[in-house]
Amino acid sequence: MIPTTEASNDHIEVEMSQAIAVVTRAIVGLGYSNEEAATLAEILLFAELRKTSQGLVKLVRDGMKRDRAASTPVARRSPTCAAAVHIDGGRTHAMLVLQGAVDTAVETAQEFGVAIVGVHNLYSSSGALGYYAQRLGRAGMIGAIMTGTPSVVAPFGAKEGLVGTNPLAVAIPRAHGDPVVLDFATAEIALFEVIRRRNLGEELPVGAAKDRFGNPTTDPKAALEGSINCFGGAKGSGLSCILEILTSVFVGAAVADLAEPKRDFGALIICGRPNLFVSGAEYRSALDWFIQQFSLLTPVSDTSNVRLPGANPVNPNRVVVSRSIWAPILKLAGV
Repeated sequence: MIPTTEASNDHIEVEMSQAIAVVTRAIVGLGYSNEEAATLAEILLFAELRKTSQGLVKLVRDGMKRDRAASTPVARRSPTCAAAVHIDGGRTHAMLVLQGAVDTAVETAQEFGVAIVGVHNLYSSSGALGYYAQRLGRAGMIGAIMTGTPSVVAPFGAKEGLVGTNPLAVAIPRAHGDPVVLDFATAEIALFEVIRRRNLGEELPVGAAKDRFGNPTTDPKAALEGSINCFGGAKGSGLSCILEILTSVFVGAAVADLAEPKRDFGALIICGRPNLFVSGAEYRSALDWFIQQFSLLTPVSDTSNVRLPGANPVNPNRVVVSRSIWAPILKLAGV
């Protein structure tokens, strides 16, 4: 038996050590090595702790399948810039490739001060980009990571999907504690959240999507046949289009095509040491001062929550999981 605690009628609490063991075992059952499975489990549980749609739902909804044609990723230093590295993911699962790409970016930036890493030929979901951004920040780097996704998002004013939900994450390292991390998708709702709600029979938020005729819909099934809306109107749409270009055209991955689904996803990582323009001491002092000023801001109401990006308290020792997700994971793990 796996130790659990009743969290609600629909959710249970699982000790993190047990969750890691079960999820890792379930992923090994999909054909991954023990080392690969441990990495994938860590990334999925990072998202599950933060209650995002990039968590364990992927394990039970075909987000973690292994491509039988996968090959070992290959990294090549750019012939025109020593601080630039191009990685062919070899259709290996994106989460595994991106963790390695982040480490390559950190090593390159430690040598040259800055790094830019372009990745193409990724397979499946990249997961929560906040995980990789936190990895950059914990390594002492200011950095950003962005990835391309399936073309399910309609640019502002359009009916059809042409760009992805195209998430972006940024890390700001601190002298003490975890880095400040901003992580968001450039769409009103993430694709896997639409899939999750469809599977649970839940409606989408108003304004999140359109059906195939371009009409607003709260039906997840109709949204999957139609398109998801960009966030932030024309400005959000513009950002999404720019990220689409950076994670496809710029890095040599598949470009959005109305007639053909993307099968080669890309990513871009940019990072640098925080002492490039000021000393490390000046950087730390100024950042600490800003964070202190932020903490002194007055909420506009008693229900307002003023907090830095990524400042979501989590309990690293236990994770709350939906029963509808945990049960099939246990079955997959043979528990």
